[in-house]
This record gives sequence, C-alpha cells and structure tokens, in this order.
Amino acid sequence: RRSAAFIGHSCRVSVRARTTPQTVLRRLMSLAVVGGDAMGLRQTVVGVLRVGTRSGTARRATTAVRASASRSATFASRAVVSTRHTRGVSLFPRVVTRPTSSFAAGAADVETADPAVLAAATDAATAQGLVVRDIKEKKKNGEATKDDVDAAVALLVALKAAVAALENGGAAQGAAQGAKPDDAKGDKKGADVGVTPKSEDFGRWYLDVIRECELADYGPARGTMVIRPYGYALWEAIQRWMDLRFKKSGVENAYFPQLIPYSFIAKEQSHVEGFAPELAIVTQGGGKVLEEPLVVRPTSETIVNHMFSQWIQSYRDLPLLMNQWANVHRWEMRTRPFIRTLEFLWQEGHTAHATPDEAEAKAIEMVHVYAEFAATMAAMPVVVGRKSRVETFAGAKTTYTIEAMMGDKKALQAGTSHNLGDKFAKAFDTTFLDENGKKQYVHQSSWGVSTRLIGGIIMTHGDDTGLRLPPALAPVQVVVVPIAQKNKDKETVSLAAAHIVETLKQAGVRGKLDDDTR
Repeated sequence: RRSAAFIGHSCRVSVRARTTPQTVLRRLMSLAVVGGDAMGLRQTVVGVLRVGTRSGTARRATTAVRASASRSATFASRAVVSTRHTRGVSLFPRVVTRPTSSFAAGAADVETADPAVLAAATDAATAQGLVVRDIKEKKKNGEATKDDVDAAVALLVALKAAVAALENGGAAQGAAQGAKPDDAKGDKKGADVGVTPKSEDFGRWYLDVIRECELADYGPARGTMVIRPYGYALWEAIQRWMDLRFKKSGVENAYFPQLIPYSFIAKEQSHVEGFAPELAIVTQGGGKVLEEPLVVRPTSETIVNHMFSQWIQSYRDLPLLMNQWANVHRWEMRTRPFIRTLEFLWQEGHTAHATPDEAEAKAIEMVHVYAEFAATMAAMPVVVGRKSRVETFAGAKTTYTIEAMMGDKKALQAGTSHNLGDKFAKAFDTTFLDENGKKQYVHQSSWGVSTRLIGGIIMTHGDDTGLRLPPALAPVQVVVVPIAQKNKDKETVSLAAAHIVETLKQAGVRGKLDDDTR
C-alpha cells in the first residue's frame, strides 16, 4: 500500500514497523531529487502513508522495497504487503505522461530485460497473488474492506503487466497506473491509442505508427520482429517490382543454405573481422556437439563462392548472375523495427564475371536499379554515391549506396551494391579457363536491399496523423464504405458498394470494401 514514483539509480528503501512516515518521506525525497518531481513525490508519499497508517495490516507489515533501474528510466515502485514474510520486490513499470507504446520509445528500450529483474518481478507478482487471496479471505470474515481488496488487486494487475512488459523487450504494455485486469493479458485494450506528433518525438512517432497501422510487432526473442500482414504486403510489393527488374537484366533466382560452416566465413580475413561481432553460431545439433560450428547466415558471399567454384569451369559459364530472397541474422545490440533487427528479410544478388570492368559495371547498374525503385515506386528521393573506405562492406573493393533523408533530418542507407573484385574468388579458388586456356580468377559483385526499405518509406512519407504511403506501393489504395439510411436501403447500398470495389479491382486499383458495422 505504500508507493512512490521516482527516477532512481540502484537503491534500497526499507519501511519497518517503527518507521515513521516522516522518515520514509525524507529517504524517498533524497532519491527523488536525482531527477524526479520532488513536490509530486511528496504529495504521493504523504497521501499513501496517511492511508497506510490507518491500516492495522500496514502497521504490522515489514516491507522491503528494492529498486534497480537504468539511469534514464522512470519507474513506479510498489511494495508487496505481507503479515508473514519480508519480501524484496524489483520495480519497473514506467510512469510517463503518455500511455506507453507496445514498442519502446527508443532503441535502447528494445534490449532484453535483466534476467534477475524479470525473476524478481515474477516472484513479486506471485507473492501479491497470495496477498490478494489472503485479503479476500479476511474480507469474508469482516477483517478487511472492499477498498483493501481493490487496492491489492490493482497492485497485482500492475505487477503482472510489468512482468509482461519485461518479457516483451522492456516495453511497458498497459503497466501504467490504473490498468484494468484485461491489460495484463496483453489485450489491445491495454495499449495506448493514437500517434505521438512527429515534431514532438520522432522516434516515438515512428514506433506508434508501426503499432497503430499493425505493420509489425516484437517477437518473443530479443531483437526479433513479427511482420504483420499489412507490413508484409508492403514487402511483397517491393519483391514484385524488384524481381521483375532483376529478371529483365538476366538475373535468375536461387536459394543457398542458411547454415554456413564457420571455416567458410574465416577464409576471407577482412570479411570475418567485419562480421565476427554480429555472428550467431550453432555449436550443438541433435543433442551433440557439432564437429564444426555453423554460422546462421549473416550474408552469403562465402557459401555462394563455395558453390560458384564448383559450377564455373570455363569462360563459357560467365557471366553467372543469381539472386536469392532470404532471411539473414546479425546480432545487433540496438534494434528498431524494420530499420535494424536481429533477423530481417532481404534479397541478395551475386554475380561472377570474366573481367574487372564487367563486375564494376554490374555493381553500378544495380545501385541505379535501387535508385529507380526509390524514385518511381517509393517516391523517396535518394542520393547515389560511394561509401568511404571505412564504411565499405567487409571484403569488398568498393561499396555503392543509395542514401535517403528521413523526416528527422538523418540519412538512411536504403540499399547497397558492392564490387567484390577477386578477393572472395582467391579465398575460395573460384577460377575459370579463359579463351586462351589460361586460368583466371572471376570478378564479382553482390548487392541487396532489405525490409529496411519499409522503415524508410514510413519515415519519408508519414505525418503527424500517422502512415502515408505512395500509391504504387500501398496495399490498399481505395476503401469504399457503404453508408445507408437507418433501416432503409441497406442491402441496395451494400450491393452498390461491392460493385464499385469489383470495378476498381478490374481496373487494377487495389480496393477494399469496409462494411463492418461493429
């Protein structure tokens, strides 16, 4: 029943049976001045302690409150009241001026919760469940009031919501004060509604748009993302255009394994040095330790070259032009939906050529294909350029890129194309016999765009009211809503609206009938 809101570093506040309200207030005030609202805290604590001092249970209780927080997070602390035990409780639900999003307000919030904090949170919720049961029994015997039960249940709901928030990447889902029981179950009723204005907080606006438009959600594993149907429809539109464009230039689709022997990655020195911090490595399979660790695909240059070295024998086999649509894994420390996640979808093209000039020409050609898509389909202005040596792809000779300016005045790398030279060819002995019968190394290019393009489109076109999409990519271009007079002409209007939608579809317009009356 005793609670306080503060911005805290790691601290411990003990409230014992003989501790006076004034002593508690002084202790908490010394913490609040770090960055909290001192006057608001004083009012909160005094009000709560006044209620607590009237309760015999509160007077007898010995409660330990333990708060462990990051320097930047705001928490609401709540003590578990028990007449039998002294319990330590880790405290986590954020107190914010706006309801919290199902996405974190910043990239740092996406990091996984500390296991110790999550365990303590779970213990606290379990303990409070026992307290609720005990108080309900006392109410039956006239030893507790309805207010006592309501207060205990409200605390239980908040603790359960906080546990759910920690389990879902630290985003506080319905853990704000006054949450209803349904909120703890993860229902949308507990999520906040509306979009933060773009000018007020660009990062929060971006995450709000993704949530409200049901584009994506966080996966259960840290840093992963679930792409929802509307968001995936955007990716399918990107795929359709790209796939046709690639095939027009002679590129064929293939697929390469997701698990790559670690020795392949290690063959090209600069490649392994560049990707080592981001690798996900499998060391066991079928309950046994693997003879050689397997890398979960971060990119495919190594395994592609392993296969190219077997497929290419003569100059007649060149050029070899391939593309694959796949997922890749890179162990990112800071994540943000669509922009940077542990796993994401992309296409990666790989080509092999007889001469350096052909490889360079292909790399430049493909970066301009990406620029064409950005301009004609995504309506996203980009600058085509060459990356600095420091930013060049690990193992590449040259990297070309399209960079787009986002609504927060920051540039986004939206697509890259690499001239790999003969570095990977030498590492994997990818050679061919030229027209004179002389052995030569192939020269290669690789190029790719990913679901990051969706994030770029959102940040380029969205406004304060939410998502705006270029018509060429919008999954739904026209929505038809039948509006009939009450109890009159309803069937006629509905049939007319359906006919309009069908006519639109026949004309190549992506239309939708919204006749849901709920």
